[in-house]
Amino acid sequence: MEDQKEVQRLRDRQRELTITVVTHPFWAAFEGPDLVTARTQLKHTHDAAPAAPAA
Repeated sequence: MEDQKEVQRLRDRQRELTITVVTHPFWAAFEGPDLVTARTQLKHTHDAAPAAPAA
């Protein structure tokens, strides 16, 4: 029962964060294919190799 509550809490939080990202005013700067490209880049941010530390 406790696990189910935690899963529901996490799903609710995910939904809140998704709405925050999708409706953020930042996206108003893009339209058409540029909007798709920007959202795709955000979606794959964690796929990029980490930057090397500055020497």
